[in-house]
Amino acid sequence: MYYVGAAVTAAAGIVFQISSQLDRGRGPDDDDDDDANSKHKQQKSIGNVATAVHAPRAAAAAAAANTTTMLPLLPTRIYQPNDNLTIAFDTRSKNPLFVMERLTNNDARNRINQRTNTTTLLQEKDDDNNDEDISSRGAIVASRKNKRFHEEQSLLPYHRSRNQYYRNSGYDRGHLAPAADFACNDKEMNDTFVLTNASPQLPRFNRSIWLKLEEFVRKVASGKRSSASTTYTETWVITGPLWLPSSVKRHDSGDEGIFHYSYEGIGKPPSLIAVPTHFYKVVVVIERPSSSTSSSSLSSTKEKESVDASDVGATLSTTASIAVDEEMTLREFAAFVVPNADNMGNNTSFRLVDHIVRLTDLEAVSGLEFFPALFGTNLNSIDANNSDANSLQKEIADALTDDVRLRGHTTDKRRNNERSGNESSSSLVPLSGRDVEEYSKGRRKKIQQILKENSSIPFQHLCEKNELCYQILRV
Repeated sequence: MYYVGAAVTAAAGIVFQISSQLDRGRGPDDDDDDDANSKHKQQKSIGNVATAVHAPRAAAAAAAANTTTMLPLLPTRIYQPNDNLTIAFDTRSKNPLFVMERLTNNDARNRINQRTNTTTLLQEKDDDNNDEDISSRGAIVASRKNKRFHEEQSLLPYHRSRNQYYRNSGYDRGHLAPAADFACNDKEMNDTFVLTNASPQLPRFNRSIWLKLEEFVRKVASGKRSSASTTYTETWVITGPLWLPSSVKRHDSGDEGIFHYSYEGIGKPPSLIAVPTHFYKVVVVIERPSSSTSSSSLSSTKEKESVDASDVGATLSTTASIAVDEEMTLREFAAFVVPNADNMGNNTSFRLVDHIVRLTDLEAVSGLEFFPALFGTNLNSIDANNSDANSLQKEIADALTDDVRLRGHTTDKRRNNERSGNESSSSLVPLSGRDVEEYSKGRRKKIQQILKENSSIPFQHLCEKNELCYQILRV
């Protein structure tokens, strides 16, 4: 695999900057001076200045190069095994930071049409003993036969997620980009069987709760039709792990508390895979002109199988390449967070609508900004007079999410009674009863204001009119 170190890239940029700035400070020779002696003196003088400038410039460049080559490499590696899958892997947690998929309407529809037994195929999950041939049950192209998870060889051994770490651990190697999403392409399905695309998941969660969310996404992708014959739809999905606090200890004064984290690790010390407490999925449905071309490439990664995060920094952390694609129109979105647990508390069933979260809340706990070309980014859209401002698209998305979530609570009398008025089920951190009450009241007023001021909202929440979000699913 090929990747570029952060130090090399940074060094080149610093040296270039220093060189360019100093070059701009040099004056040209005065060719209009007819006095040869004066010209000679002038050239000598310029030469002395140039010598004086070049000396510190060379020293500064050398110092910059020496400094940057001593910097550690960033702990994120990005892989793009095919045009429909991108994986960012974190060598600290030995988990994906995120994986991103692109599902087109035709591909997704074909995946369903080519099956004779859709349910059986979708339930063929990631447990170690399940490698039946999918093609024997209806999928024409792709087959799980002889596909086994393999390690990413471009990583240092102690930075890898390793098969041996999962043995007798009690955890499945859970796909984040599911194999069933690529059932029409055997090569692309094989690309999902790499441990950079896997996280430790409890078996029942992996084969039941997580499966149902994956199935929901496939149904969304397969059911979306463009609004005109001149356009087509794409469904983009970003999936990743989370480590969220499990409890909060309040101060005696009742003010801000101390949040406690608790999660397991598997592996061979000191190289351990952190077991996520939760997982998320962000789903967007976009519409494009039929004549446009698109790719899931991240900036300069098009022809690279693996790159260091800094090599695509223009996409991941700067404003240079984050620009709204005017050919893309956001139609629907949703963000889900589900706990990595064998059950949903004391419940034996759940609804997807009970696990939708605000986009900005998910960004807060993940450290990522999702689909900046669609929702904007605080890097280049922040209000200069308000350092806490979010982009309007994110404000609208959050308002739509809360509107759906609160209406979802009122439509399920039984679950609403179980909560006893506590609306914290979609909160990503534990909150006390007083926090929840004030939080909900403030949000209700803000929801009404935002939706009123933006009555002609160009997109909607995926669960706005999707009955699948409200179905009671058995664990």
